[in-house]
Amino acid sequence: MLKPDAFSFGKAISELWLQENICDRSADFPMDEVQIRDTRQQVREVLQDVSRICAASGLEDRVGAEITRFQAALEKVPLQDIAQRCDHLKERLLDELKDEFYFHVSRADRQYYGQTSPFGETVTRKFAAAVEDFEQAAKCLALQQATACVFHLMRGMETAVRRLARKLNMPINSQTTWRQLTNNMDVIINNMPQTNNIQRQKRSDWQEARVNLHYLGGYIRNNTMHPTSAYRQDEARQIFNTVGVSMRALCRL
Repeated sequence: MLKPDAFSFGKAISELWLQENICDRSADFPMDEVQIRDTRQQVREVLQDVSRICAASGLEDRVGAEITRFQAALEKVPLQDIAQRCDHLKERLLDELKDEFYFHVSRADRQYYGQTSPFGETVTRKFAAAVEDFEQAAKCLALQQATACVFHLMRGMETAVRRLARKLNMPINSQTTWRQLTNNMDVIINNMPQTNNIQRQKRSDWQEARVNLHYLGGYIRNNTMHPTSAYRQDEARQIFNTVGVSMRALCRL
């Protein structure tokens, strides 16, 4: 459950309690027809919110039938009965939530959860095959799964390396390693023409990319593939940011 939905759940339960009190007090403070109609409408809206939040959090199967019965009876029963139903539904929700566990995403890492383009739209567009792994890396970072985050970063970067190798017309197959690809880039990059500023800049960009990829391959991939390797949250965040900078630089090639 994302933070906005958690707030909505708390608000919906509070609204149930509020409507319970309003309907319950109607016995001592009678309402006219307009007030009764408005009260029923407010309860209807609260039930819609509760139903939506229950669906988002997986509670629909357990409380959905009760909400549906409540909605069906809303126009038929007196306000005192509505108060009792609000109280019962509120207690039912609180009982159900006792067995639910939700992960709190820290404020510092909230920006990473649910990111569809964690490294920017240009990276997403130019390296579409790597996007899913980068999205998962961002989500793992938000959920404090540091080693899993780096693993997805490695997979995404390897996809990017293979795409660049194809751009250089390098022969690759399923057995070609990241290190082999970056090593084989040297000859091709060194043979690039540099008769004008544009060609020299292009060659320089490729050289810089090759160095960065070689470093990341040695540091991230080799360490991540080692069975005893594990990363702390701060290390994963630093690697995530480094990969982001590298990927945005690769978009220039």
